[in-house]
Amino acid sequence: MKIDIQDSSDKEFVKVSDFPFDFKFIGSDENPEDFKIFIKQETLKSIDDYLSSDLNNELGGVLVGDVCKNSEDENCKTYIKIDNLIIAKHTNSSLSRLTFTHETWEYMNDVLEKDYPDKKILGWFHSHPGHTVFMSTFDIFIQENFFNMDYMTAYVFDPTIKERGFFYKKEGKIIRSNGYYLYCLLYTSPSPRD
Repeated sequence: MKIDIQDSSDKEFVKVSDFPFDFKFIGSDENPEDFKIFIKQETLKSIDDYLSSDLNNELGGVLVGDVCKNSEDENCKTYIKIDNLIIAKHTNSSLSRLTFTHETWEYMNDVLEKDYPDKKILGWFHSHPGHTVFMSTFDIFIQENFFNMDYMTAYVFDPTIKERGFFYKKEGKIIRSNGYYLYCLLYTSPSPRD
C-alpha cells in the first residue's frame, strides 16, 4: 500500500492512500457521493464494548485515525480511516447527557500526543443507552463547536438495542450517514456442528 502525505489548502494534512483492501459496506444504501467513513473492525468492537459497560450513564471519547484521499481515484473526495480511540475520562455524565470537562480534553490531548503523534482526532463517539440513535440538540452543539472540521464525524451507539450510526456535516447540516465501511475484517471459522 502506497501512502504519501500532502498539504492541502487549509493546512491540514491529508494522506494519499488506497482504500483498505478488505473492507465491507455496512448500511442501507451505498452512495458513491456520500462521505466515506472507514473504521477498523477491532476499533468499532472496542468502542461498542466500552459504551456497553454502563447502561445508566452516557459514555464517550474521541475517534483517532487519518484523513485520506484515494490515490487511484482523482475525483475521490476526502475520506477518513478510523483505527484508534481515546476514552473520555473525567466527564460529567447522566443517562441523557455527556459533558467533556477541561480535564477530559487535557487527558485526551495528552494521550493523542503521546500514543498517536501522527494521527488526528476525526470526531467523537458516545452512547445513548435506551434512547436509540440520533443527534440531540446538545450533541449537535458539541459537533458544531468542538468537532466542526469537514472530515469530523460523530458515532452514536445505543447499547441496549445494539443500534449504531455515524453522523457528519453536509451542506452545513449534521446528517446521518447511510452507512460506513468496516476494514481489517476479523474472520472466524464457523463453529463445528454436533
